Amino acid sequence: MIMKHRPCVALAVSAVALGISFALAAPVSAQGLTATAPATTGASVLASCSYSGSHPTLRYGATGSAVAHAQCLLKVYWGYNLLADGQFGMNTHLALTDFQVRCGAHSEWGYIGAGTWRELHPDTSSC
Repeated sequence: MIMKHRPCVALAVSAVALGISFALAAPVSAQGLTATAPATTGASVLASCSYSGSHPTLRYGATGSAVAHAQCLLKVYWGYNLLADGQFGMNTHLALTDFQVRCGAHSEWGYIGAGTWRELHPDTSSC
């Protein structure tokens, strides 16, 4: 008897033995950054994430109030467990890229430009 399916079974057994999961619908949870349902909506988010500055392009390593504003929006409106400390570090990057995947903002992958700012703000987001 020829065993045609043996490689597939071996792959599945190896994956289980190594603890590899094939769950595709699970949210990103790197270092506790699991996205949850937003706690608030609309005007209350804008009030809690108030900011009167410009919305510049932000990249990994950026610092300041614009970064803290983006982090606040990711946390308060989009449900990421993220500290709004004004430091665009790895946790902000991971939350941002997950957000960009969820909302289809792929043209600005890994940084915050005009399109991502638009999606981050609850009053202008199509997500």
